[in-house]
Amino acid sequence: MNRVTPAERLRAFNSILTAINPNDPRKINEVQKAVDFFIDEIEAELESVSDLPVLAKDIVSMHTESGGAFGLCFLAIGASETEPLWLRASFLKKLEELEGFNNATIVIFGLEEAFGKDGKYWTQKLKDRFEETKDYLDNLAANWQQKGCRLNILYL
Repeated sequence: MNRVTPAERLRAFNSILTAINPNDPRKINEVQKAVDFFIDEIEAELESVSDLPVLAKDIVSMHTESGGAFGLCFLAIGASETEPLWLRASFLKKLEELEGFNNATIVIFGLEEAFGKDGKYWTQKLKDRFEETKDYLDNLAANWQQKGCRLNILYL
């Protein structure tokens, strides 16, 4: 099975953000055109996954600048944040940014890459640890979230 290219990953990410961002159709169209242009311009240089967090954050910025009545924030997982204490602190900081929004989304980028770093094979042990971490973040968000609010968590 072929791996998804970085450009395809960014396009899919933009489509998801467009779908969850309740906004004026004209603004959505303009953001879509800007992101497509942006990806087309840099596609030849998109050889590695290491550039993706920065580019994904730029796409998040385009969506947040276009307005909308929802909260959106971005969390790029670094190597040190695979430790539960640091990951929890970073995640809670992002949850605090979204307080006051009835409809919010956190985009978590790089969690899978953080567990598969240093050229490690994706073993069952790494997969289990990754799934355990995702479940931990989901439970943390569910306990933190206010009643009547909707929080989406996107893992890219």
